[in-house]
Parts: sequence; C-alpha cells; structure tokens
Amino acid sequence: MHYSAEGPEPLNVYQGPVRTDERGFATVELPDYYESINIEPTVQLTVVDDGEEFVLAKVVNRPKNGSFVIRTNHLAVRSTGESKRKGMIVGCNSTELRVEIDKSDNEKGKYQRPELYGLPAERSIMPVKGKK
Repeated sequence: MHYSAEGPEPLNVYQGPVRTDERGFATVELPDYYESINIEPTVQLTVVDDGEEFVLAKVVNRPKNGSFVIRTNHLAVRSTGESKRKGMIVGCNSTELRVEIDKSDNEKGKYQRPELYGLPAERSIMPVKGKK
C-alpha cells in the first residue's frame, strides 16, 4: 500500500536516514518490492550536518538490485532520499498507514491497476462497471 503526494505527477517517497562510512560511502537498502513499482527513479539527497564545512553528496549508482550507493566528501554524514512511482492510488482517509497489507483470497492474483502490467481489465480487484 502506498500513499502518494498530491500533484501533477505521481510521487512516491522513501525516506530514512543513512550515515556514510569512514570512506564517505553508504549503501541505501530498498524494500524488496521497490523495483517492481518504480521506473526511472530519481534520488534526492538532503544532507544533515552540524559542521561548518560545506558537504557535497552524490548518488554513485542509480537504484538497482534493491539498493543504491551514495558518497559524500566528508565522513559520517547523514542523508535522506526519495524516488518516483509509476502508478498512484487515489483517496486515503485512514489514519493508520500501513505499507504492506495481505490480500483477501478473492483479491489474490488481481491488481488495482492491471493495465500497468499489460494485463486485461478482468484482472482488476475493482469490478468494471456494466460487466460481471
């Protein structure tokens, strides 16, 4: 389950701290489902550092195989990141936001947006109006 920011394009944010090592590198681990729902991801790094020196940060490699690597020009620097998503779920009024929810038996093998995966409308969880 993903909750998208409202705007002219879907935006999926994965946020969390990471600290670079003694060489200035850090590997950011992503959820195992990340690559199946994200295409052409962009990564935005926000450096959090109390020092007076300017800190440069960059993405060494784009997200692939469940992770990506960042590098800073200083050691032990904290950063956060985000990426874009290819589909968006509209309408969420819940105050309990859970990322993973088990499907009911009649939803298994079906999708909220089957067309995103090249599948016919019959594979949709939501019934198509006018059809059984």
